[in-house]
Amino acid sequence: MAVLVALSLPVRSAIAEIDAPDKLKAAYILSFAKLISWPQDVLPSKNANLVFCAAASESLTNELRNHSGKSIQGHRVQIVALGKRGDSLGCHIVYIDPQHSFRWFERVKRMKGQLWVGEEEGFINKGGVINFYIDGEKLRFEISVEHAKNSSLDISSRLLNLAKIVDSVKGGAKQ
Repeated sequence: MAVLVALSLPVRSAIAEIDAPDKLKAAYILSFAKLISWPQDVLPSKNANLVFCAAASESLTNELRNHSGKSIQGHRVQIVALGKRGDSLGCHIVYIDPQHSFRWFERVKRMKGQLWVGEEEGFINKGGVINFYIDGEKLRFEISVEHAKNSSLDISSRLLNLAKIVDSVKGGAKQ
């Protein structure tokens, strides 16, 4: 229930409660991981780390790092900062901010078993699975079910019900 509340907070009230937009984004990204299942060959056992990789601002990367060592779905959270030439191999969730996206788009389409999250217009059409956007005063997100399936990810209906479902081929919303 707390996950659903966090995913539907208005940006201003959430920022007032959480202190900064990067904390809110980090909370969303961590909540996504609670509502997505990876294939057994990608995340094989409870002993395997759930690896979050970020090509993002230092502030957002640090907010994610605050959750290192915590447990999600029985997996220990590990945070990796991706540099300019960073490798996303071994990452389960890859967050790419707009300042870094041009370096990563060719990799997005090739990676199976990875959840690619961004915040840029057209991110879904370039292969991303989840994209943040602002609607009025609220931070929202859209999901490409097609790209999730192509990456062998199973997204909970609870998460899908909170998202705008996007048809990546046409770029328009399905619902």
